[in-house]
Parts: sequence; structure tokens; C-alpha cells
Amino acid sequence: MISARTPGNFDHAAGDARRFNVAGLLFAAMVVLTIAFVLFMALETARRIDMATAERTKDEIADAVADLGAAMGKKAEEYSLWNDAVDHLVVGYDPVWANANVGPYAERLWGLDRSYAWNGRDGLIYASKDGALRDDMDAATGEAADLRPVLAAARAAGKPVSGIVHIGQIPFVFGARVIAYEYGHDPLPPNPDRPVQVFMTRLDSELAKLASSRRIADLRVAEAGGPAPAAVVSLPLESIAGQRFGVLTWTPEQPGRTLVRETAPYAGGFALALLALLFLFQRVLQRLKRQEPLRLSVARR
Repeated sequence: MISARTPGNFDHAAGDARRFNVAGLLFAAMVVLTIAFVLFMALETARRIDMATAERTKDEIADAVADLGAAMGKKAEEYSLWNDAVDHLVVGYDPVWANANVGPYAERLWGLDRSYAWNGRDGLIYASKDGALRDDMDAATGEAADLRPVLAAARAAGKPVSGIVHIGQIPFVFGARVIAYEYGHDPLPPNPDRPVQVFMTRLDSELAKLASSRRIADLRVAEAGGPAPAAVVSLPLESIAGQRFGVLTWTPEQPGRTLVRETAPYAGGFALALLALLFLFQRVLQRLKRQEPLRLSVARR
């Protein structure tokens, strides 16, 4: 005996169809939103990681440059606050002693580039370059004109000073101090008072060492105000005279972007798996929809 279909049966079948349609749309929307959300969070997290890394590297480089200046100041202290330095440079100049104990020796020992000593009347006592006393004193005297801010700063401070100074177009990191007897010794007489000794190393060579030791890419001095790629970070540089002469630029590490790039194949595989699942679900849903007219026609009987 064939049972009769009631209106309730028809309504139930129509409700099933609507529920299938809603379920399909919700599942598709969930998959798309999940993929979009995961992608957004991955890119945003990578961006934040890269920003934090860039700021940390910037602080580290600023500290390293400051430490370099402080180290040069300590060298100036070591070779200038010294009784023998006063006796052999200021009271009476002994080039043999100077070659073996101060500027040239410090250059050979520490890998410095240049050193100078002036008496209290701004006359050069000695000039040294690449570990040897110089014979070209006229050229050295010309260079000394660029170092007058260093002399003024050292004499005003009464303690080691350091920073960056130019000779011509070349920036140097320097350390300078008044040549003086050690504490407890009688001071210098007025006439030769306030002699100064300066030790210098090229900024570019020190930056190369810094870049190598800390694995910093493209660390160099660029012109201030010049165009820079978006990926480059910069740090302003000022000379001892207080003038901004350039910016220190480098390409920061991007661990976030590297992580995204390395995990992209796995994320892509996961997204493809979700899309494949969505495709299969839609195929099943379409098959059910094709069967629905038959169910509805049976429900009407």
C-alpha cells in the first residue's frame, strides 16, 4: 500500500533544500574568511617582526658608533695623560721616543690611520700616518686646519673627547685629549700649556668591521637628504662641529619576511587543501540540489 504524501512532507523536503543551500554558503564563506584571516595575520606579524628587528639593529648600530668614539677617547687618555708624553713631546720633543711610544706606535698596535700632536700655540709637534712619522709636514699642517674644532673641544673639556671629523671629504672617528702630567704631578708651565694629542681612524674602515662582525648588509655613509630605497634604514651622522654631514644607511634583516617566504609553500598547500575540500563540498551540494526536484515532486503526490 502506497502512503499518501501530506503537505507536511512537502514542507519538510523544501526546508531540507534551504538548509543545504545555507550550509553550503556558510562553509564557503568560512573557508574564504579563514584563508584571508590567516594570510593577513601572517603578513602583519611578519611586518611587525621586521619593524622591531630594524629598530633593534638601529639602536645597536648607534651604540656601536658611540662605543667606537668612546674607545678612541680612551686611547687618547692612555697616551696623553702620561708624564713621559709631556716630557718627550712638550717639554722637549724626541722623535725616536714618539715613534716608539705614542702616535705611530698606537697606529701599529690598534690599526689606526693618523695621529697628531699640537703645542699650546697650535704648532704641530708631530704628525703620523699609517704607523710612521710624517715628513710632509706642510700637508699635515694643512690637514690640521680641519681639526681646529677638535682642538677647541679637547681644551674646553679638560678630559677625553671623541666624535667624527672630516679631513677634506674623508670622515674620521677621533679621540683627543690635552697632553698633561698624571694626577698629583705639578702642572705644565703657562707657555706650553694646553697641548693636544689626537688619534684617528677612518669611519668607513670601522663601518666595514662593524658590518662584518654583526652581519649588517650595505652599511655605509650616504649623503643626507638623498633618495634611499624603501628597504634601507638610516641613522643621521653629525661632525664635531655639530653639522650633519650624512646618514648611515644599511639594509636591515627581515626575519619576518624570510619566515613568510619559507613557510609560503606549506601555507599554500594548506589553502589548496581547504579549497579542494570546498570544491568537493560544492559538488556534493550540487548533486543534492539536482536530486531535490525529484524529492519535491514525490513530496507533492
